[in-house]
Amino acid sequence: MKLARITLTIAGLVFVLHGTACLIYPELITSESALLLQTRSSYMEVRAEYGGLPIALGLLFLLGAFRKEMLDTVMVTFLTITSGYIVGRLIAVSLETEIDVYNLAALAYEGPMFLLALFYFFRIRQENARVTKLNAASYCRTEQLSAFRVEEIQ
Repeated sequence: MKLARITLTIAGLVFVLHGTACLIYPELITSESALLLQTRSSYMEVRAEYGGLPIALGLLFLLGAFRKEMLDTVMVTFLTITSGYIVGRLIAVSLETEIDVYNLAALAYEGPMFLLALFYFFRIRQENARVTKLNAASYCRTEQLSAFRVEEIQ
């Protein structure tokens, strides 16, 4: 699962860095996507949605990358987030007559991240099922040995 951790690390860094940039400099989003920031409220919204939320998600992805016991949970979260991005982006693109560079770049990042998340999600589930079977078999052998020892003592 080393590659899953690398993927989460890359995604975590992208989310934290871009989120930090948008939190500090919300005008960045206007140059990237041509969104207009016309009110104080729009600045606050960009700082929260494009700043704070991605920073929190990025930190979660990094936590999952470096804490083995969190990998499963964080991978489910990563899959959920990336599927939301890619499905939303594909719907948005299909409703428009043309696609700009910003959305092409977003698709180029979000698509592979979603596919990697999906791949690792199923890979981790397979690995967990294998470990569960091994643990169950080990438990059964231990129980059989314990029962044998009890009979031997009596």
